[in-house]
Amino acid sequence: MRRSEVGLSRTPLFEVFFALAALAAAIYLGYVLIHYSNLDGYLDHIEPNIAASAWWFMGGHALFPKPDDWPIFIGYGPLLTFIHSSVFNFAGGSIAMSKLANSVVSVGSVLVMFAYARNRFGGHRACIGILLFVAVILIYAPISFWNRPDPFIVFLVALAVFTKGLSTEKWGNWAPHLIVGICIGLAVNLKVHAFIYFIPIAIDLCGWKGIRQMIIIGLISIAVFLLPFAHPQISIEANISIIFENLSAQKRFDTGLLIKALKYSMLFLAPGFLLVGLLVRGRHNIQAKDAIYFAALTLSTAFALFPSSNLGMGSYHLLPLLAISIDSFLRFLNGFDDTPRLQKGIMIFFPLLFLLISIPVQRRLTRNMDRITLENVAEEVVQVTQRLQNKSLQVGYGQSFEKYRFSYFKIIPMFTGQPITIDAQTMMEFNFIGIDLSHKLAADIEACKTRNWLIPKGEQPFTLKSYYTGKRLFGQTPQIFLHRYEKSESLKYFDLWTCKG
Repeated sequence: MRRSEVGLSRTPLFEVFFALAALAAAIYLGYVLIHYSNLDGYLDHIEPNIAASAWWFMGGHALFPKPDDWPIFIGYGPLLTFIHSSVFNFAGGSIAMSKLANSVVSVGSVLVMFAYARNRFGGHRACIGILLFVAVILIYAPISFWNRPDPFIVFLVALAVFTKGLSTEKWGNWAPHLIVGICIGLAVNLKVHAFIYFIPIAIDLCGWKGIRQMIIIGLISIAVFLLPFAHPQISIEANISIIFENLSAQKRFDTGLLIKALKYSMLFLAPGFLLVGLLVRGRHNIQAKDAIYFAALTLSTAFALFPSSNLGMGSYHLLPLLAISIDSFLRFLNGFDDTPRLQKGIMIFFPLLFLLISIPVQRRLTRNMDRITLENVAEEVVQVTQRLQNKSLQVGYGQSFEKYRFSYFKIIPMFTGQPITIDAQTMMEFNFIGIDLSHKLAADIEACKTRNWLIPKGEQPFTLKSYYTGKRLFGQTPQIFLHRYEKSESLKYFDLWTCKG
């Protein structure tokens, strides 16, 4: 009999209620994922850049370009590019296909977490865990399921947590260590600091004195991390150079972001409230291994506060700790088996609190997705792309961040074979570390390499300012553009500018 079944703090009705609640939460998450995947647009400017980077890589270009390369796009680690380019190779390029893989792993994270919790804590506790898990996914929407690295790292951490529960009789003593090592290597391929999320898992699996086992896990993860660099388009030197350039740039520490990250950290340190309750009731209800596991979770949370507090980043760097937090919560929940009423209160309070916190996020997400559907900017870009299919066309930039979102549709012409040579977000990143690429764009504009540009309607072309510095991003490009191009057509969302020559 599982420990969670001792104490019988449940009634059949109580179990049915939570089973239905967990199912409803999972169904709602599925609905959100379907809505997001079918959306003819993106919710963030890096989403189309991820797709563009993968498409660019498919064309034989280097994944990590040098600063003197042009055009230039910056993606994340090799694994993310491999995943999205593989989908494009299999199903073709489109906005929907650029969001397929991340939607699949988001569902996979929930299933993996449920399988782990059900096996270790029983079906009822698994439903509590899934309610908490899905609630945090909804709180972090759309970050928790967009096409950036975050949902993939969440999945890999959940898989590593699941691996700890594998039967050593069936799989062997070293199978969990091997899989955890592989998960770490893959996660670091997505974000270089992602190893911090696996510290609690390694300590729980090996014991805090299991140095030899941890070294083996580390060696496995290094080997997995290095594998993609055997690809001729992926340079480890260029990757390391970009990492050190970003580190040396000293991105601004932001007190507001730190305060926000500290608030969000309470979601992941919620097991600590249960630990305090157990300490008040007496240490006999606390397993030493569970306490060490939570201490390691607290350490990883503290580490994650650093990337969460730098300008251009945010508290989503805490999100990969979700599976560990849920695991720790359910383990401490066992300590209340001898107090059924208090345990029921805990089971109701925390999921309800988390779900209530997610409501305003879901309202905002729904408004943003509805706006994209109602505006239907994609249709206008598709129509112009089809009309000018034999002439070069790109989507450019205006002056405001309000209409900056129209640039997210730049990948629609790209998927039809049109050129794509400009990415404002990449130029902002390079500009911030002291590398100005505006003269290269200006040279392209002077030469009319792209015959037609779609510029947000009524805005001055290429006068956008950098998010980091507040200064004009494109240098002399606006003046050269007005000299070489003229407005040839005014549409609903864009002005079409055509080369004079």
